[in-house]
Amino acid sequence: MKSKETEKPDVIVAFGFSKRGAANRAIARAAIVSTAFYGIPVFTQDDVSHKMEPVVAQVQSANEERGYLSTLGICKQFKYFADRNWNHAKIRVIAAPMHQWRCERDLKMLGFEIFEPPTKSRVAEPRIGRWYNPSDPQIWVRNGWIWWARELILRALPCFIYKRIAG
Repeated sequence: MKSKETEKPDVIVAFGFSKRGAANRAIARAAIVSTAFYGIPVFTQDDVSHKMEPVVAQVQSANEERGYLSTLGICKQFKYFADRNWNHAKIRVIAAPMHQWRCERDLKMLGFEIFEPPTKSRVAEPRIGRWYNPSDPQIWVRNGWIWWARELILRALPCFIYKRIAG
């Protein structure tokens, strides 16, 4: 049996937080550090991956051809990818701190195990700018009030309703 210190995830799933701004740069930085440490691939969105590709060779991007993909939509695309590459995937989730819980919950709903690093770490605050961007095209990431008003509703919904709305 492996000790907690020698366990490692199979893959990193990095969730974007906005269409523009500093948030995705901070998420990309955290994913780059994690992939260098564990030597594993990253599955992410284009908004994050284009900030990583010069540094990380193993990036698989979600297909966002039809526009916006929900958190659950990203998870479902990852499941499609993971089913073809691993029998079982232990996931290291990298997301904005306020988004982390829902990202992990959605992956668990699809049957994945979440890898908890020995020391619980969060993505560091963006160096320039903030998590929220007042000019972002996604209205729910423009400020904390809008984010939490939407987020609390999404968290409170029964899973069968959430899956119909977000899936």
